[in-house]
Amino acid sequence: MENFYTLFVRDESDGCFYDEFGDYKKCDVKEEADATYWDRKKSDIKIINTHGTAAGILKVLKELN
Repeated sequence: MENFYTLFVRDESDGCFYDEFGDYKKCDVKEEADATYWDRKKSDIKIINTHGTAAGILKVLKELN
């Protein structure tokens, strides 16, 4: 399976994590997180390898929430 990194961000209103961005390069996902969610706590942002599948994203969401 290929590496595909997904940015998960905790919603401030309901406390749940949601997938916000993904890319094959982890550095691009980190750049997106830094540019868009610069005002969030580090514990509210996760970058996780989901292997580019919907099943991988759903599995991580279930674990985070």
